[in-house]
Amino acid sequence: MNPIKFLLIVTASSLLIPVAYPQEPAIETVVQTGHYAAVRCVAISPDGTLAATGSDDKTIKLWEVERGREIRSYLGNKGSVEVLAFSPDGKLLASVDGSYNLSLWEVETSKKIRTLEVPEDDILSVAFSPDGKFLVTGTENNHAIAWDLATGVEIRRFNPEITDIPMEMRFKYPTAKSVEFSPDGKKLLTGSNDYTGFIFDFNTGKQIKKFKFDKSSCSTCA
Repeated sequence: MNPIKFLLIVTASSLLIPVAYPQEPAIETVVQTGHYAAVRCVAISPDGTLAATGSDDKTIKLWEVERGREIRSYLGNKGSVEVLAFSPDGKLLASVDGSYNLSLWEVETSKKIRTLEVPEDDILSVAFSPDGKFLVTGTENNHAIAWDLATGVEIRRFNPEITDIPMEMRFKYPTAKSVEFSPDGKKLLTGSNDYTGFIFDFNTGKQIKKFKFDKSSCSTCA
């Protein structure tokens, strides 16, 4: 309750009548400090009005693009924030931090609504499907995994053909350092640590094509 100033008025009958005047509320000042460590990753909302930055200071900051104003922080990350991605409707923000698990945040409230984990594996990259129904994570050991966004349930894995991967790499699938959907959502492109890009049919998980690194074509390779 705001403090009240009272004015005492003396009437002809000597009655003291308190008259209440509301006091002006105090002005609240918000200090926008930004990050205090290196920014590792960035993302911009689909409508271009918001920007998100992830930092070594274990925070995600949301900014108003037009004015450059810091709006809110997303706290509770374990280690530096390495990956950020907005959902197609701009309502959700996906992040991967030093725990190599994925967090889903409600953009408007900065509330964490879900965490996705892959047992004995690390999540390294993320992409939303164009229709906003699915999420794909690129991982260290299992390549790529698709999730139902509404339920957080795993629905499919994308396993590349490994017949031409060197023997020392065959104990696991190559790491998916990056993942990306085609505009129609029918194909998934992944980039791996064995110098290869893979295209999969998203609905079946079947590998369609492989873009294999050719060492003979690299003029700067040892």
